Amino acid sequence: MIQPLADASFERYLAHLRWLVAHPSPFTQPEAVTALMGGVRERLARFLPNHDCSLDQAGNFIGVPYALAMDLPFLVLSAHVDTVPGDAALWTPPYAPHPPVETADELVAQGVNDCKAGVAAQLWLAEAAAQGEHTLTNILFTVTFKEEGAGEKTGTALGRAFGSALPAPTPGSTLLVLENTVSAKPPFVPEVYAIENSSFTIRLAGSLAELRQALAELPDWRPVAITPVADYAGAYAWSRHEPLGHVCSAPPEANPLKAALLTAEPHQFLQAGDERSLGTVPAAIGRASSLEPAPSHRLTVTKRGNYDYESVVTELRGRNYTAVKPLQISGGFDVSSRCPDNAVGRALLDLAQAGEVRFERNLGASDATIITSSMAPAHRPHLLPLVCGPGTRSQRRATPPRLTHGPNETFVKAAGARSMALLREAIRRAGHLHSRMRPQDWERFK
Repeated sequence: MIQPLADASFERYLAHLRWLVAHPSPFTQPEAVTALMGGVRERLARFLPNHDCSLDQAGNFIGVPYALAMDLPFLVLSAHVDTVPGDAALWTPPYAPHPPVETADELVAQGVNDCKAGVAAQLWLAEAAAQGEHTLTNILFTVTFKEEGAGEKTGTALGRAFGSALPAPTPGSTLLVLENTVSAKPPFVPEVYAIENSSFTIRLAGSLAELRQALAELPDWRPVAITPVADYAGAYAWSRHEPLGHVCSAPPEANPLKAALLTAEPHQFLQAGDERSLGTVPAAIGRASSLEPAPSHRLTVTKRGNYDYESVVTELRGRNYTAVKPLQISGGFDVSSRCPDNAVGRALLDLAQAGEVRFERNLGASDATIITSSMAPAHRPHLLPLVCGPGTRSQRRATPPRLTHGPNETFVKAAGARSMALLREAIRRAGHLHSRMRPQDWERFK
């Protein structure tokens, strides 16, 4: 049986989450991410006096126990502190990307689930250890600086650090990425991802007719942004569409950018999405007339699913494209067969048998892929990547829709409390967490 979090203990978790979402940190504002990461480091260093706490050259936080037992498996916790940028025009009042709106049941703010709920989980675990609620055994803390959007993913630095700034994984070690995996509906069953989809993103250039043809020849690629190659200073006529949130879970047939591209006139300019932010379906399409007969555009497309690197390279052979994210770190993984041989994996499988959690495929991609694909090949068999965290999944049918990676992003407190209790129990069963209190002693923390 899973011991639920005491009210006072979960309130400490919420205090960390409130603090994180009170400080916007979109990846488009690296100075804001830097400032928040500095605060995360200060808190974790204070809670973890027995850890070497530092920031690497990429801006990631790393906390390694001074007394790490290298003859035993270790657990690496990870979450990212950056978020996608929020467009307040798409949010439903009283909700806005910032400031947060909180009720007795929920907390609404940009990034509250993806992935500040996961960062708060690490802060809570460390603070609980500092207050004597439990002891930590062979747990490493990591927070990545940039997981969202185009450009370099700083999880690659963590992957490359294993064997140097990070210890080389010992057999049976685990990487647990604390992304949002909890259903927003009662009984709030968390999901565990031992299979993660690939997420390839490229940029094409050409006339609208050429891009339309390319899209027909690449039917599994979903458009997420388009802009004229030459600067256009004129006004666009904008059409607004229902926000669909993350491209990995939005219905491809409802993508308004695809529809606009298929019906565009040759002499039009099209503008949609943000070339820096690759995970969200654009909710507004701009159209303008061009004096040129066929102005050139840049089209960003993403392919997500069960696709391997070799097949994607073969599909793109002979085509002129730019990889927005290196294809080599985009291939996803399937480690489901390895879970029974790993302590954390076994604990989660046992909890799944009891109905406390369920194993699913991650429709998107996370730092679990970025980190492990960047590791030296010799280290990969010793580190099992899993994804499970306290953030809430999107609620597309709610009124208004609550879209993680989109408008009205909502953390459901009851879901988060259940997930945190589940994670604590799985880590305890795996031998990485030891309670200092008897069950009856929990009463004094309520």
